[in-house]
Amino acid sequence: MDASIPFKLGNVLYTLRKRSGITQKVMAEGIITQAQLSNIEKGKVIPLATTLYELSLRLGISIEDILLETYSDRMEYSEEVKSQVRVSIRNREYRQVKRILEAEQYHADFQSPINKQFILWHLGIVAYYCDNDRLKSLDFLDQALDLSTHFHIFSAQRIEILNSKAIIYNEIAEYKKSIASYKDALKQFQQLPKTSMNYRIKVRIHYGLTKSLHKDAQYYESIKICSDAIQILIREESMYLLGEVLYQRAQSLQSLNNMESATKGYEEARNIFLLQQNYEFEKVVQERLYEIKKSLKVYKD
Repeated sequence: MDASIPFKLGNVLYTLRKRSGITQKVMAEGIITQAQLSNIEKGKVIPLATTLYELSLRLGISIEDILLETYSDRMEYSEEVKSQVRVSIRNREYRQVKRILEAEQYHADFQSPINKQFILWHLGIVAYYCDNDRLKSLDFLDQALDLSTHFHIFSAQRIEILNSKAIIYNEIAEYKKSIASYKDALKQFQQLPKTSMNYRIKVRIHYGLTKSLHKDAQYYESIKICSDAIQILIREESMYLLGEVLYQRAQSLQSLNNMESATKGYEEARNIFLLQQNYEFEKVVQERLYEIKKSLKVYKD
């Protein structure tokens, strides 16, 4: 046997585990000890076939795919494709995403449950933003969620899909369904391992939830969720979505006619956007501040 195989297999298992947001403790539970898993990931030992099978079930990927990725560069290929999709989504280049998905969805590297789920998830996104087909979009997202039955644990990817579903419901003004989907995502988030970047997922869910609550005229609840998100960001010493959350809280305060607090909140959001050189959002905040100033002037007159 090639002496590098134990190391390659260990690296594949480590990469798949980290991608799913699973700790060694959760991964090993009921199968092997955490110390044994650590030795496998370091390439010190080769796992028994039965052990590898159980680990593959927990990851939502077949044992055959794990072995193929060990003996080839398949994982690098699928991860590169996923990276391209994520960048295009971030840039709202949905037609580019559609082209990538159409080219890759039947590729052998995307036939494992977790990779199929990734494809279906993003097909759901492009069905809405490219084809304006809400029913097809929600159907794809539900198909993606159904694949989670293969994983035996809640995954970060499943929670991201619930988040996408909530966003679509918000877009089509189904605010109560959007709120329910966000809350489902938050509930499942609590069962995720506490990996270092998971707070970003939680903040994204909080931010989306506040927008749907605001549109459903649940202003007090929206403000509470915003405040929770701000506390998370303070604890993590992060500015991720901080300007957006401050803006959303100010919006709900304005809707409650608490103009003094709303003005303060908008100014805080504006300072963050200026610091981030996000001049488009800064302009939106300026317009809100002008609205308040104008309304107060009319009230005084």
